[in-house]
Amino acid sequence: MAVHLRYADTNFIEEYGLITEATMVIVQDGVTGSTIGDVLVNALNHVDVPQPGAALALGVPNVRVESRTPKVVGQDGSTYTVRIDVAYRLQRPSSEAQYSLRGGATLNQITTQTDRDGNPITLGYDGDTVRAEVTVPVVANHFSREIIEATDDPDDLIAEWINHVNENIWHGGDPGEWLCSHIEYELIDRLASPKRYRFVYEFERNPDGHLYTVVWKDSEGNIPIDVVEGEGIKDIPWHPERKFSDKFA
Repeated sequence: MAVHLRYADTNFIEEYGLITEATMVIVQDGVTGSTIGDVLVNALNHVDVPQPGAALALGVPNVRVESRTPKVVGQDGSTYTVRIDVAYRLQRPSSEAQYSLRGGATLNQITTQTDRDGNPITLGYDGDTVRAEVTVPVVANHFSREIIEATDDPDDLIAEWINHVNENIWHGGDPGEWLCSHIEYELIDRLASPKRYRFVYEFERNPDGHLYTVVWKDSEGNIPIDVVEGEGIKDIPWHPERKFSDKFA
């Protein structure tokens, strides 16, 4: 019995005049295979079934197959009927794929030994003057970017960027101001080789840099008034650097 295909349903999602997603249902009759797994693979590999990365239509070349889900829905002797749900999604050019999903600003708490003008904070009592430190809120900008990437080891890819700061001027920030603080991923095509994941990278900005201040204190926990910057007070770099512009436009 020859394999017969029929297109049961097709739907589009359009945003602002642009098709961004589509779904298609394909039903195949007469599919054969020695196991159910073989049946499903044979159905997916049929010449008329859209393959991963295939365009939806000539007029929408960037809306491409993102996932295909096959399921046996019937049997006639030694042949099977297979339903395939095909999902399409707009694949943006590389210059657009790394777009900001969301952004904003929040207040983070830091400990500082200087006021807003950069002057040392001092306290005096009974003729003694010491340096002081205070915990204050500072503005921290943040945003996230989404990228679809092909890899068989997403955790290795995460390790390349998480906890790193920008090596060069990037996104309006000087070196060391932007920290890759959070990464999530979601498997979107397990049949592709390598598999395809949707990654969301989150970045946080500190205009003073992501450094950690160490301060010399005496036995009573006081900071001497004559403590010298660079000796008794030091900013310690901790995060490794990466050239963010190599990956994120």
